[in-house]
Amino acid sequence: MGLATVRRWAPLALAYLSLPVMFLSAFLVQSQEGRCGVVFCVMAVLWITEAVPLAVTALIPVFGLPMLGVLETDAVCRVYLKSTNFMFMGGLMMAVAIEHVNLHKRIALMVILKTGQSPRLLMAGFMITTTFLSMWISNTASAAIIVPIVDAVVLKLAQIKLQQSSTMQRKTRKKEKEEEEEEEERGSEVCGVGGDGGDGDDDGGGEGGSWSSSSRNGIQHSPPGLLQDNHKQSNNTLTHYVNFCDLSDEDPHQKGRKDYEVLKLRHTEQDGRCLTNDKDHTRRKGEENELMIMKKKDEGLDNEEEGDNKRGKQEANDERNGKIMRDVHDTNSLKKRRKGQNRDDYNNNDDDDDAEEVPEIRALRQMFMLSVAFAANIGGTGSPLGCGPNIILMGLLQNTFNEPTGLNFATWLVYNFPGLVICGLMGWLWLQLLYRKSTGVSLLQTTKASDEEVRSFLEIQYRGLGVLSRREVVVLVSFSVLVLLWVFRAPGFVQGWSKIFTDAYGVKIDAATPVMLAVFVLFLIPSGADQHHSRGGNKVEVCLTWEVLERRVPWRMILLLGGGLALAEGAKTSGLSEYIGGQLQTLHFLPREVVVLVVTCITALLTELASNTATASVLLPILLDLSLAMKIHPLHLLIPATTCCAYAFMLPVATPGNTIILSAARMTTYQMIKAGAMMNVLCVLVVNITINTLGVIMFDLNTFPAWANITTTTP
Repeated sequence: MGLATVRRWAPLALAYLSLPVMFLSAFLVQSQEGRCGVVFCVMAVLWITEAVPLAVTALIPVFGLPMLGVLETDAVCRVYLKSTNFMFMGGLMMAVAIEHVNLHKRIALMVILKTGQSPRLLMAGFMITTTFLSMWISNTASAAIIVPIVDAVVLKLAQIKLQQSSTMQRKTRKKEKEEEEEEEERGSEVCGVGGDGGDGDDDGGGEGGSWSSSSRNGIQHSPPGLLQDNHKQSNNTLTHYVNFCDLSDEDPHQKGRKDYEVLKLRHTEQDGRCLTNDKDHTRRKGEENELMIMKKKDEGLDNEEEGDNKRGKQEANDERNGKIMRDVHDTNSLKKRRKGQNRDDYNNNDDDDDAEEVPEIRALRQMFMLSVAFAANIGGTGSPLGCGPNIILMGLLQNTFNEPTGLNFATWLVYNFPGLVICGLMGWLWLQLLYRKSTGVSLLQTTKASDEEVRSFLEIQYRGLGVLSRREVVVLVSFSVLVLLWVFRAPGFVQGWSKIFTDAYGVKIDAATPVMLAVFVLFLIPSGADQHHSRGGNKVEVCLTWEVLERRVPWRMILLLGGGLALAEGAKTSGLSEYIGGQLQTLHFLPREVVVLVVTCITALLTELASNTATASVLLPILLDLSLAMKIHPLHLLIPATTCCAYAFMLPVATPGNTIILSAARMTTYQMIKAGAMMNVLCVLVVNITINTLGVIMFDLNTFPAWANITTTTP
C-alpha cells in the first residue's frame, strides 16, 4: 500500500471509527454527561479534520444524541430551526438578492472610485468595500465578489507600468543620441578651427588638381578649388574637409596610405542647424569619387529634417499599435481569468503570465489580494449576520437564558464597529509596511497620469453597469429598511418597534421576522417594464425568484449552525455543561483579563486549523460554562472569543475565502502565514483592549448579571 493510498483513505477511515466509538460508549459509559461528551469529541475531531463535509458532521446530533439517551429526536430537530437560524437564512437570501441584481458590484466600483486611485488608496477602497459587504453577506462571497475587480485593476496597472517603462527607454535612447551628436558637433568645431590656420602647399597627385598641405601641426587641408566646386552644387552649405594624417616626416605615399576620418560640418542659413556625419576614406581614392560622395551626402542632408519627421510619426504609430496589442492581450488574459469560478480555475491560469509579470506588479497583486482577505474576515465581526460564530453566540444566549442579555443587533453594531475600524486600519498599514520593505518605495508611488488612467478604466467599468435599474432600487430600499428594522427592533436605549406588538398581543418578535418579511416582498414586486416575461410566458418577472435562491443559497451553513446549537443543547440537558464548569473552577484564581487573553489566543489558534463556525460550536458552550463557574460575566468571555473565531488570517484552510485569495494572488502558503501572523497578534490585542474598555462600559462586565442565574432547559 503506497503513501498516496494511505493519505486518500485516512480521512474516511477516521469517519469509519466514529460510529463504533459512539455506539460502544452506550455500553461502556454509564453517565449521561459522559455519553454526550463522546458525541462532543467525535464531532470536534470530524470538524477539525474535515474527514467528512462539515454539514454532514452537523447531522450527527440527530441520531447520536437520541441513540445514546441524551435528548429526544423531536427536541434535537427543533434546535436546527430556531429563530436565530431563520434570521441567518433570511440574511443569506437577502445577500443572494443583492448579488442577483449586481448591486454589490455597483457598490464596490463606486466606493473604489471615491477613495482614490493610487496604490494606497486603491487598497483602502478594496478593504472598505469588502468590509462593508462582509458585514451582511458571507466572508467567502465578499472575497469572491472583489477578487475579479482587483484582478482587473492589477492588469491595468501592469499595462501602465509597461507603457511607462517603454517611454523611459525611448527617452533614454533619445537622450544618448543627442549627447553623441553634441560630442560630434564639438569635435567638428575643434577640427574646423585647427584647419583655418594652415598654409603652404604640398604636391600630391589628383585628377582634379593638386592637394595643398601644411607643415604646421602636420595637418593637410583641401584646396580652395575643391571647396568652390562644392559650393556651386549647394548654395546653402559650406563643407570643410579635414584630413588627419601621420605626424611623421616620411612621405605618406611611400609608407602606404593610412586611414583618415572625414568630418563634414553643414551650416544651414535658414535655421542655423549643424549636422555632422562621419565617414572613413582612404587617400588612394580619387578626387572624383570624393566629389560624388559629397554630392550624395548633401542631397541626403537636405531631406534629413523631413526624414526625422517621418520617423517620429512612425514611432508614434508603433506606440499606438503596441498599446492596442497590449490592450488586446490584457483583455484576453482577463477574460481567461474571469472564466474561472473556483480555485482550480485560478490555479490553471497561464504560467507564462506569472513569469512575465514584473516583481513590482506581482507584489502589488499580493498586497491587494491579502487586503481583501483581511477585510473579509474583519468585516464578518461587524454585525450578527457577518459570519457563523456570531449566529451561534446569539442562539446560545437565547437558548440558555430566559432574560435579555443586553446583546442585540444594535448593541453588537455599536460595540464591534470601533474594533472593526481599528483592525482594518492596522491591516492597511501593516501591508504597506510589509511590501514596502520587501519591494522598495516605488511600489507605493505612482504618477498623476497613471492614477487618471486607472480612474478612467474604473469609470468605464462602472458605466458598463448601465443606469440604476428598478430591480436594484427595490433591493437597495428593501435592504436599507431591513437594517433599520433590525437596529430598532429592541435597541435598548429607546423603546423598539417590537414592543408595540408585545403590548398589543403579548408575543415576542425576534430578528427573523423582519428579514423574512423583506424577502417575501421581493417575490412580489415586478422587476420592471424593461424586463421580459419568464420562460413560462405567463408570469411576470419579479425581483427575486425561487430558482435563484435554490441554486445560490448555501444551505449547508444552516445545517452547520443547527448542529452547533444542537450540540450545545445536548451538553446543557445532559449535565455536561455543569461538569465542565466544575472542572474549570481551578482557574478561579486568575484575573479576568488574563483569562480573556488566554481564551482569545487559543481561539485564534484553533480557528486557523478548523472552520470558524465549527470552532465556535465547540468552544462557546465550554466558555459559557467557564464563565458561570468562575462567576464572570458571560459576555466577558463569549464576545471576544466569538470575534476571534473570525480572525483566520494565516492559513488557506481556515476559510474558503483564504483559499480563493491564495490562488488569485499566486502566492505561497508561507507568504500568507508571514502576513497573517502579525494580523492575528494585532487583532487579538485590539479585542482584549476593546472588551476591557468599551465592553465594560456598555455591558457592565465588572458585575455578574442577574439574568446569568436564570437558565432555561426547554428548547
